[in-house]
Amino acid sequence: MNFNSIMKAAIILLEKISPYYLSVATRTKSFSREALMKYGIFAELGKEYAIVMQGPIINKDNFTIETLKLYRYVYPNITIVLSTWPIANEHIVKQLNDLDILVIENKPPAFSGAANINFQITSTAGGLHALDKEQTRYILKTRADQRCCKPVDFLGYMRMLQDWFPLKDSSILHERLIIVSLDSFLNRLYGITDMFMFGTLGDMLLYWDIPHHELMPDMVTDNPEMMIKNNTGEGYFVNHFFRKLNFSPLWTIADSNEFLAKYFCVVDKEQIDLYWFKYNRYFESIENRVQKDFNNLVRRDFIHWARSYMPNDR
Repeated sequence: MNFNSIMKAAIILLEKISPYYLSVATRTKSFSREALMKYGIFAELGKEYAIVMQGPIINKDNFTIETLKLYRYVYPNITIVLSTWPIANEHIVKQLNDLDILVIENKPPAFSGAANINFQITSTAGGLHALDKEQTRYILKTRADQRCCKPVDFLGYMRMLQDWFPLKDSSILHERLIIVSLDSFLNRLYGITDMFMFGTLGDMLLYWDIPHHELMPDMVTDNPEMMIKNNTGEGYFVNHFFRKLNFSPLWTIADSNEFLAKYFCVVDKEQIDLYWFKYNRYFESIENRVQKDFNNLVRRDFIHWARSYMPNDR
């Protein structure tokens, strides 16, 4: 029996004893020349585009290197930055050099901050500042433990969304910031996911180049507004962004939706098949979210964002 036959037999068996219909999503682990052939090459995107991948290198299954191998194949002419921590493995360094990856080895911060927020500030800002400010215009910030698996021009798609949905009124941002539905929750007020963002270099620096977290906030989990209001996790970024935009949040659902509609756009993770090699990767179905769990609220998708962007459209 081949792989597909074995998986089908297992699913048929599991469906008999479960209340769900089941399916399997497969994604290539490593990219040989043959495996890369199903992907397009988007050579028309040049140095005005960049990918900044931040965070520690994931060595299991050579995940980070294989992801960079895919991105370099798909986008042969853009700048790709890996902003990480000191690399001791010379073989990894050689692989990165062979892929023409600009590697930034940051000094780890002395204080991690809540949810390791200072590590993210250091690696993200370090990667952004390494870019050629005269040449680079559009940047995707992503993580070393995530991969856009769908064989599409995801950078061009996000740039297209900026053209489709121009900023209606902003003297500070140049373009709308594009975020992803993964880890973005409908009932988390002003909930801007911190793991994936696309925007102009100036706008990305506005969002990510901020001081380190100095205090460890209390973890409040009984009210969805409090994660952002209390500066927990991505809330620290959002509150700095409020100040830079001269925006005063009202901490209401309506104001939160209006804020996201004005400055952001949400891409469904399925549109780019963003895969997170961590946590609940075995259970991707929205049905498996536990509604009472603060960290697993209903996901904010493009359709929710669009309703806020055009509230009177029917």
